[in-house]
Amino acid sequence: MSPGPTLEHNLIVGAIQNRLTEARVVNPEFPRRRVQTTDLNLVRISDGYVPDLLVITNDVAAEVRQSRARHLLPDQVGLVAEVTSRSNASNDREPGHLRPVSTKWSGYASTGIAHYLLIERDPRAPQSVLYTEPDPETGRYQTMTAWKFGETIQLPEPFGAEIPTDEWEPWEI
Repeated sequence: MSPGPTLEHNLIVGAIQNRLTEARVVNPEFPRRRVQTTDLNLVRISDGYVPDLLVITNDVAAEVRQSRARHLLPDQVGLVAEVTSRSNASNDREPGHLRPVSTKWSGYASTGIAHYLLIERDPRAPQSVLYTEPDPETGRYQTMTAWKFGETIQLPEPFGAEIPTDEWEPWEI
């Protein structure tokens, strides 16, 4: 069995989830739900992941509940969030020339996940990056917006949430 994420990792996931929950409290009509550690079946690429956080619509939540689905499909997901860990950060990042194999980044882009929020805790460049405009043909995101730790993430509509990162820390060297 793999070790679970660190407390700091889970606190960051919780902070993102809390901000999306606050958006729902402020606006009871907010049409989104947050779910953690749910299987995401990426049928198109014959793979599947368990993201740190998924955001789905209320309609998808009702549909999944009624059908008793064991996993979600990419077209049911509006946003995926991953927080890097020292042991497997390369799995979450854009593949590079040193690692040309598929990663979660390319898997999410290949299956059309519209918003991928990556919280990069590497001490060499701690930041939050929102990838958008996936191109399923190339398996790449076309657009990215980055915030350094200490800056506030501005999630665009349909999420419309602000996520402060001033308490987030990179992993220890």
